[in-house]
Amino acid sequence: MSWTSAEFFAKQRSKRIYSAKKPKNYLFFVMAALMTAGVAVGTVLASSGYLSESACEVILQAADETLQQQRSAKMFTTAAAAFLPALAVMALIFLSGFCGVTAPAAMLMPFAKGVGFGVLCGCIYLREGADAFWQVAVCIFPTAFLAGMLTASAAALSVKLSAKYFKGLFLRREEFPSKTEINQYCIKSLALLAALSVASLAGAAIAEMYFK
Repeated sequence: MSWTSAEFFAKQRSKRIYSAKKPKNYLFFVMAALMTAGVAVGTVLASSGYLSESACEVILQAADETLQQQRSAKMFTTAAAAFLPALAVMALIFLSGFCGVTAPAAMLMPFAKGVGFGVLCGCIYLREGADAFWQVAVCIFPTAFLAGMLTASAAALSVKLSAKYFKGLFLRREEFPSKTEINQYCIKSLALLAALSVASLAGAAIAEMYFK
């Protein structure tokens, strides 16, 4: 083998090693697709009559109470009301990352969040028709979209860490996550939590401007 050929194969090998070490973001797109699928499923369930009228009425009553609170409450109160339920979901996703068998549960979180948003939109459409478009677009969609994307990001991080624990426990293909990887996971999760609080404040500010 000539020196040129050896150099060529050495470069190809280094490229493969480098590409293997590059971070892969496909998990985020998988989580976002699951959330989008959940929105579609929830909307179809509600708008096609698969949900009972009583179930839709309960959902709409809860939505009306939330909107009434947004009309009368201060911006920070509205932001806290949106932030706390999302915080509980993010906490569950975060803890799921430290177990080797909870990746499916973390993957279901974006889907379930999407289903909830879709059902709410479908029920509002059934009651108010096309007139509900601006109400959903202004009061519900911005915060729900941002929270959904942040939930998808958190779920992707959780699934990635959980998969490493699973491989270490059952497949023995690689070592358990290192201290550095765990620290990075915690830092990224805190960053997502901070972004979620900003998204809640932004949604509350938009709602306050809409109702004035």
